[in-house]
Amino acid sequence: MIARRLLFTATTTHRVFTRFARFIVILLVALALRTVVLPSTVLAQDPSSTAPSPAVILIERPYAVSEFALDDANGQQMLNRALLAYTQRPTPAEAWLALGITPKDVVGIKISSGNGTALTATKRPLVSAIIQGLVSAGVPASNIIIWDRNPKHMRLAGYVPDGNKNSVNYRSVFGTGYTREAPYMFEVPGTLVPGDADFRGAPVNLMEEAMKVGEPDGGRVERSGSQQISNKSYFARLVTTTCTKIINIPALSDSPNYGINGCMATLALGSVDNYRRFGGGESQWGTPAIAEILSKDVLRKKVVLHILDATVAQYAGGPDFNPRNTAPFGAIYLGRDPVAIDTLALERAEQQRKEHKIVPIDKAGSHVKAGEMYNLGTADLKKIKVYKID
Repeated sequence: MIARRLLFTATTTHRVFTRFARFIVILLVALALRTVVLPSTVLAQDPSSTAPSPAVILIERPYAVSEFALDDANGQQMLNRALLAYTQRPTPAEAWLALGITPKDVVGIKISSGNGTALTATKRPLVSAIIQGLVSAGVPASNIIIWDRNPKHMRLAGYVPDGNKNSVNYRSVFGTGYTREAPYMFEVPGTLVPGDADFRGAPVNLMEEAMKVGEPDGGRVERSGSQQISNKSYFARLVTTTCTKIINIPALSDSPNYGINGCMATLALGSVDNYRRFGGGESQWGTPAIAEILSKDVLRKKVVLHILDATVAQYAGGPDFNPRNTAPFGAIYLGRDPVAIDTLALERAEQQRKEHKIVPIDKAGSHVKAGEMYNLGTADLKKIKVYKID
């Protein structure tokens, strides 16, 4: 009898210990991976017919930013952790494949070149992490294109070819031109400048012009003094024919015309010519135009992910770099919903402006709310699901 009791006690103790040990192991693994469990419907969205899931991954490491520069190792790890949490995949390669990218795709990485300064441009460590993940997923480096509008600004921001034939490509809208089929029509006309598809004047080498121009948008008035007016905007050839998939990774900054340069404004206005007519702050022409441009299939069906670089965020005084109104958030917002991401960014910028007694952005950022009407995403803060990790 005593032997049976001792055996029973030993068996029970062993079971309890085993269960406890399993619990500890699971807990340690979870803490190590810091896994965020997202609904299975996050990836099961058809962006051509319905608004994407309002799930947004937020990762923050303010300590990763020093003197407005992002630490390379921290930056790459942050992006990969956010990507794995969003896709619920164990490796970056599997994560990019889960987002619909295949080795046969030509993947365009749309950056912000920050008016020609690395301080306000998309941070290189984040782009490096994307490139490494795509290559590990089987996408040849020659099929990866880093692009923005102005080649001069890209060069000054540090986005230049390294001379290696097996490296990724660097392209600009100025250097590759526009597609004339299916232009975006908008009632408000704009004055054409060298670089716009319909500009008529002396032959212009767009690459050389871009290297000489000092204005933020890379354009200037026509030298003869005669104005050319158009209500058409043509899509960049990089968007229409070159890239089969697009990853949008802008840097968060203030914009006097659009409130913020976030996921929506940066991609829409960087993909078309004759875009200056949408600016003007209180004119609000950008409110419907930005959402309408993004709603076109040429963009809507190709963008697989939006990643807002808010590691060094300028909340006022833009578009040129202003250290007084720049905060080292050390944050990345990642998801498929550009409206949700920009809504969160807009709220954060407004909070910063309020704390520093700066006039609110208010209506200048109304294009973000308009995106909801075009079924591009969710602008209701109560409905946006933010999963904060790290």
